[in-house]
Amino acid sequence: QELTFYSAYHNDIRNVAIHVVFVPLIVWTAMVYLAYVRLPLPRESRLLGQSPNFAHLLALAFTIFHVSCDAALGSLAGSLWWAMAIGATRLVERYEPTPDAVNKAAKAASVDGKQSGGCWRRGTWALIAGALHVLSWYMQLHPAHAVFEGRKPALLDGMYQSFTVAPLFVFYEVAFALGYRPDLARAVHASVAAQHAAWAAAS
Repeated sequence: QELTFYSAYHNDIRNVAIHVVFVPLIVWTAMVYLAYVRLPLPRESRLLGQSPNFAHLLALAFTIFHVSCDAALGSLAGSLWWAMAIGATRLVERYEPTPDAVNKAAKAASVDGKQSGGCWRRGTWALIAGALHVLSWYMQLHPAHAVFEGRKPALLDGMYQSFTVAPLFVFYEVAFALGYRPDLARAVHASVAAQHAAWAAAS
């Protein structure tokens, strides 16, 4: 039922292709921002060698939900979500030094009599992630839905499905195309066709 709801708004192959690319990008760029926010745990706490943060929490929530929906595909999706969370955290921890670290580096440079040029400016990854996040939403809302699909986004009718099912939907679309669970694919496509017929009759 959840797949039918979301798939009914994504019937054009170009729209689907755009979502396959940009939905994961939305998740990753969101994780970059979430990686800045530590979980309220002791400062010495570590998770996979990193400071636990809300990117890890999102990866955990997505993994639990998606595995509960489909053990095999959910596990594959969960692997990607954790890779994204770990990668986003690594970027923030390595290239986004804390003010204390910046001051320490500046003092060390002054002692050596050298200027600290060419530093990665604090907040650069936040700007990059923000730009990619906005681009990803634009690609889905305008060319994908307004131009190719000719139908409003599912977000306007079901925010829950859009933020929980959408990340798994892109995995299903690729998996269905590769022959995964053809019985489920046929059931979803039949339900989507029925939903489109109902919409046409109502209009």
